[in-house]
Amino acid sequence: LLDAWGFLQQSDERKRQQYQRPQIPEHVYCNNQGACKPEPGYVWANPDDKNDLRVVPIVIRPPPPRGLFTFNEWVDYDNNRIVGGDELVGLNKKVFNIDKEKLSVAINIPSQKGETTFRSYNSKGELIGETVFFYQGNVRWFDMSSTKPSEKGEFLNRIRDSGPGEYKITATLPDGTEYSVTVKVLRD
Repeated sequence: LLDAWGFLQQSDERKRQQYQRPQIPEHVYCNNQGACKPEPGYVWANPDDKNDLRVVPIVIRPPPPRGLFTFNEWVDYDNNRIVGGDELVGLNKKVFNIDKEKLSVAINIPSQKGETTFRSYNSKGELIGETVFFYQGNVRWFDMSSTKPSEKGEFLNRIRDSGPGEYKITATLPDGTEYSVTVKVLRD
């Protein structure tokens, strides 16, 4: 009889656990239908996983620099999918060993929109690559990838193909304003 009583208690406990809602973390609100969202001032820690209810506070990051600039890569530390200036690894770096690291070039001129031309020149001042695209006024970058050449990054692909040396990269905006950076490219 006691064995049966213990079995029933265990069975009731299992049922209670099955119907309990998952633990709702602090700073998360869920409605009666089970839809959850972070409190104001918080974002999902892992926005790609709908079952992960962890949140992190929104961090106010410095904006990316204005103009044309170089860096290695963007790491979205706070998972908010917004580029912060302190998330650009190797920001304004001038020397790149392209066998070991990525060379990325970005433009950030929020007041401009329209057809923008990126060009790359070798140390003799000769045009070696050009890319034209429609700039939307937000941070836009191109990166050099030896495994994935792209038409959009043609001006960087030509630097990669030309080998070690010093290169000038320019961006000409729709109003004719030109920005430029100079980089030195090394190879192992």
